[in-house]
Amino acid sequence: MPNILSLRILGWNIGFTPFTLSVLAVVGVLFLAFIVLYSLPSLSIGRRLKSLTRQLRETKDFSPDKIGQLFLHTSLHRPWAEYEKTLHHEKIGGSDSSRIFATIPAKAIFNETVLVDTALKVEFFKHLPGILTGLGIIGTFFTLISGLQEFRVDLDPTLLQSQLEGLIKAVREAFVVSGLAIFFAILVTLLEKIRIHTLYRHVEDLSMALDGLYAGGVGEQYLSRLVVASEENAVQSRHLKDGLVNDLKQMLENLTTRQIEASGQHYQNLSNHMAKENERVTTALRESLQAPMESISHAVGALGQQRGEQVHGLLEDLLATFIDRLQGTLGQQMQDVSHMVTELDFGQNIKF
Repeated sequence: MPNILSLRILGWNIGFTPFTLSVLAVVGVLFLAFIVLYSLPSLSIGRRLKSLTRQLRETKDFSPDKIGQLFLHTSLHRPWAEYEKTLHHEKIGGSDSSRIFATIPAKAIFNETVLVDTALKVEFFKHLPGILTGLGIIGTFFTLISGLQEFRVDLDPTLLQSQLEGLIKAVREAFVVSGLAIFFAILVTLLEKIRIHTLYRHVEDLSMALDGLYAGGVGEQYLSRLVVASEENAVQSRHLKDGLVNDLKQMLENLTTRQIEASGQHYQNLSNHMAKENERVTTALRESLQAPMESISHAVGALGQQRGEQVHGLLEDLLATFIDRLQGTLGQQMQDVSHMVTELDFGQNIKF
């Protein structure tokens, strides 16, 4: 592969192919991005943290409003707002003045992750040296492979020396590319570690300065008052519960009694009304059915008397006919028996 750029480095004339120049260009762009996106912002953040720490240590007014003015136009305004919510104000006696206690350490909010790592994208630049080293290795192997492909061992011995020189130049170019990539990787690592260590120290100083403004904890006296207030609230709640239960019980009993009385009165009224209605209906039915029932009774009586006379005559006729037939039948039988008896007596007399 032809060289498009030749440089003299350490007394060596080194030519660079388009591929190696591309690798070096990527390495240079990444290093420039590290300078612009990491090193310069880290310097700005470091100056801001040092300035805030100095102002906190020099301030005489520890009120949250005054301290908040220091963070107002900075990127730390939101962490301070969160930290301010955790501050506890305790009244001193009956006066309007109060003491301020910090309920949590400042480092719980003003920590390295919030103030440094997120702002500088530390996770990406932490792996940048490995990326640069990988690019150098890729350039090295590609250059070595290209040099070996152009080397011909079956050429004329007079041209072998020139082929060897070309192979040596390719190897030299490969190691130069790898060396530059490793150099930038080492440089990035050193700068990144130095800057991150410096920023972490500034964050620690800021947290200590904030912790020095307000006493930690909420005080034994305040805790004892909280315990007493909690016990009183528990007693009052228990009394209130008992009172509510008794009142509710009495109210339910009264309501139940009134409902029972109202139900009994309602049932009594309903019973009286039903009795009156039954009596009224019965009277109306009796009055409306009395005349028809009397007519039916007279008709049935007349019909019964007429039917009785007819039945009596019929029964007399039937009885007379039955007696006549019975007499006829019994008379004939008696005559036959008498005749038989006569014959028997006559026969016996003849025999004697």
